[in-house]
Amino acid sequence: MNATLPIIEQIGLERGYAVCCNGGVTLRLDPQLDAGYEIIHKATFDPAPALMALREQLPSAKYALEDEDGNFLSTERFQDASFGVEAIGVDFQTMLDATAVRVVVFSSENTAEEFSTAIRKIGLSGVTYSVGWTAWLDIAAAGVTKASALEQLRRRLGTHPRHTVAVGTAAMISKCSAGRARCRHGPGA
Repeated sequence: MNATLPIIEQIGLERGYAVCCNGGVTLRLDPQLDAGYEIIHKATFDPAPALMALREQLPSAKYALEDEDGNFLSTERFQDASFGVEAIGVDFQTMLDATAVRVVVFSSENTAEEFSTAIRKIGLSGVTYSVGWTAWLDIAAAGVTKASALEQLRRRLGTHPRHTVAVGTAAMISKCSAGRARCRHGPGA
């Protein structure tokens, strides 16, 4: 969420909706609201089972999570611009005890292929996850993706699928469109 809000402000978007945190948080934007937005949907989960399984397979990886209050907690100086806020360094137990909207795992010591193999071996259950092009993993609550959040918002607003347009990267669009929306994609879209 903290990475999305500055972009919303920069482009001057005052009204509408925003899907953040890989689908974990949906905002309604309205300048009449105290903060200029309200959270209309938040999908949280217990990250402990996934974190413990991941730590066993990837002990040297860096871990971060966005908690239900929008704070980013991280191990070992793990910072990334995509967090939108400086992560707070905590011990692993604190992360296990948190309620998460999103978990991020990164390994600089594994190739993307080694990392993907380790993730497949773990067999994460009860969460939704995607492995990036590098040794990067995003985890959300079960069934939660950008696509599921956009579909939920489309239904909430009563918008017909043929009046829906998704804009983003080719990989995201292919997941979001599912034959429902017209799509636009390209570098940085």
